Amino acid sequence: MLSRPSFWSLNAPSGRRHSTPSTPTYDVLTIAPSLIENQAIGRSSFFNPTSKLPNETLQDIFIHCALDYYNEELESWYDLVPPEWINVSYVCRRWRDVALNCPTLWTYLCTMPQRWTKEFLARSKQVPLKIQIRITVPNGQWMNSTIEKVMDHVERIQELHLDFPAVYAHTILSKLSSHAPRLQYLKITMGAPLRQQSFVLFDGNTPALRTLDLSNCPMQLPSLNLSALKTLNLSRFQHNMEEFLALPRVHL
Repeated sequence: MLSRPSFWSLNAPSGRRHSTPSTPTYDVLTIAPSLIENQAIGRSSFFNPTSKLPNETLQDIFIHCALDYYNEELESWYDLVPPEWINVSYVCRRWRDVALNCPTLWTYLCTMPQRWTKEFLARSKQVPLKIQIRITVPNGQWMNSTIEKVMDHVERIQELHLDFPAVYAHTILSKLSSHAPRLQYLKITMGAPLRQQSFVLFDGNTPALRTLDLSNCPMQLPSLNLSALKTLNLSRFQHNMEEFLALPRVHL
């Protein structure tokens, strides 16, 4: 069980654990190293068995925590909070240095506050991204800002999961317009079908796409480069069979 600094508390609706700042709170993005040292539990390496672990092993453990969180069922709250696993970077100075010097750790992006999305994108450097965004509450400002920030790094996206109400379809899908050369997995789920409207995503440039999973999504399938596609899942498919059979270069 990872130790947490005392200025963090847990708010766990529906069994899902999230970290939320208690009162008074600190700006955890600019927290001073000296404060981290003072808050650390087990400051003496004599009583801290993790001090014997090499940095590479600590990185693997941290990545496992991030991946485990990423693979959980998506949940979205009106008060967006950062993922709990980031607490590993506030345990002590060494853990923070290990975490901040591991770009892969910051490639697992879920629904979170805007400033954390920006921070994850910066800390992940040029490593391929895995992104899950689920929108269940009306928050247009957060949605626009988050999608735009993510799409600024579209060339790095390896996995993209989007789940949103149909009312946001145009706002979100219209932003997926740039080439996605690394995209291997794309899943888009809409809450209801959108009639008489169809989108060309990523300008049709998805040469690495291996898995495509669509539900209620009005996408022009023939416009995509599906030469590498291995898995195709379509739910509530809105196009006719002729268009489906016209898909070019599909080898399932």
